[in-house]
Amino acid sequence: MDYAGPYQNCYFFVLVDGKSKWSEVKVGRSAPTSESTIELLENIFATHGQPQVLVSDNATIFQSKTFKSFCQENGIIQKFIARWMAPATNGLAERHIQTLKYKLEAMQHDNTPIRKKVQEIVCRYRITPLENGKTPAEMYLGRKIRSRLDAIRPLYGSTAQAASLGPNRQFSVGDRVQSGW
Repeated sequence: MDYAGPYQNCYFFVLVDGKSKWSEVKVGRSAPTSESTIELLENIFATHGQPQVLVSDNATIFQSKTFKSFCQENGIIQKFIARWMAPATNGLAERHIQTLKYKLEAMQHDNTPIRKKVQEIVCRYRITPLENGKTPAEMYLGRKIRSRLDAIRPLYGSTAQAASLGPNRQFSVGDRVQSGW
């Protein structure tokens, strides 16, 4: 886990599952504290369950008595990385932060609220295959997740759906077609 910011007047909390590379990114407007971090983690844990280990840098937020107590009470082992080794040993979170910043920079002229931009970035990441050919969603959830791009594919699940879509037409190279767009 790690924080980025302030960037575009926001702070970004990034939590990445080391095994599946599934990521959670939360956006905040105020500087993070141990208490606000615990609140974010409780929200994430309510959905995904508690981890056995949390890896972070040595930031004051993660070293505080409050945060250490939170981890102890929840049976979470805290692992800290050496400050001078942060990019190398916390590379997974660091890489997510760099990608997030890069994508947000590319979207800077888009007037969409930053939370929506982050949702879109995270969703795209979750459905993009990794080096092993599987997506983070497949590795974490055991299935593919649907995206807006999937909405353009016809659904042939039931007879009623197939009938409403009409016959399945075949086209050959050179056939004349007209776009419905």
